[in-house]
Amino acid sequence: MRTASEKKKRGRGGHNKKLGVPRYPSGDVNHAAIEKQKDIVSVATAARVRLFGIAANDALSDKAGSVFGRMYLQGELGPVRGKEGMAEAVYEAGMEFARRRKAYLSAISAPPSPRSGSELSGGGRHIGVDHESDAYAQHCARSRARYAEIRRVCLDADAMSIMALETIVCEDKMSATLVGSLRIGCNAIHRTIMSQKRG
Repeated sequence: MRTASEKKKRGRGGHNKKLGVPRYPSGDVNHAAIEKQKDIVSVATAARVRLFGIAANDALSDKAGSVFGRMYLQGELGPVRGKEGMAEAVYEAGMEFARRRKAYLSAISAPPSPRSGSELSGGGRHIGVDHESDAYAQHCARSRARYAEIRRVCLDADAMSIMALETIVCEDKMSATLVGSLRIGCNAIHRTIMSQKRG
């Protein structure tokens, strides 16, 4: 919804324009493009349902776009809803690992991984940042320490959990043999995060 100041900027009366819709150069809404977008979404949704076997109402979720997210939606990480619903905690733990790993790779100036389409896979240097400043050095040291902490927790729980997390969560590749190690690693991360919040 637009704020009062945004309405005043228009400088003329009339109803508010719909935001985020395709338009012709004249400013009219492009209804043909809207219908085309709807068709694309419905085809993608049907493909996710057919190929991955997820429920139709879950197919539009952002989580349905990755192996780890589909595991969550299909209940492979544990019960999704209800009082025993630990799947959300396991999913968040896996995403926390991916965020810390990405920050670590960026801190050591590692090149992005081959699956550069994933927002959690890359490394590389921060562009537009003074790489000689003390603040940047402290940020990099903090990123390395946070990743080392979570890596140690995973290795203490299961020696294969790092490989499982990197393969399934970061590289978006399914490996049925690593699912058990993935759960063990995510549970260890979750326990560590919860103990840090309490402490």
